[in-house]
Amino acid sequence: MVETYQSHGVSFEYPDDWEIIEQQDAQEVAITVQSPETSFWLLTVFFDRPDPEKIAEAALDAFRQEYDDLDIYEGDDNICDENAVAWDLEFRAMEVYNSAWVRTFQTDLFSALVLYQANDLEFEETADTMRGMTRSLGYYYE
Repeated sequence: MVETYQSHGVSFEYPDDWEIIEQQDAQEVAITVQSPETSFWLLTVFFDRPDPEKIAEAALDAFRQEYDDLDIYEGDDNICDENAVAWDLEFRAMEVYNSAWVRTFQTDLFSALVLYQANDLEFEETADTMRGMTRSLGYYYE
């Protein structure tokens, strides 16, 4: 079954057996949707609208600092009818191969980071689900 998240000016669909965790401060809100295993999908909304290129570079820097064996590929994506800065990542952690997708974009209301990650053991099961969550992402005026 599918649930719909709708808060903070954003909405998206997610599987009803995945857990939502929200963290908020004055300038941003982070919504993590955790699978029953280890895959996760993260949306961070920045209300002060920083440059999407800078958001993406900060995310990539965090991965570079954490993982020595990191491959980064330029991606192509469109989210909420906006061109997204898109990067696809592959890395090894604890003897398991992982894939992550970094997407950033800007609307007239906010800038956003979408980051989702799956290891190779779950990839087939969760990657399409997380892509679908990203495609379902929308925003509205509160």
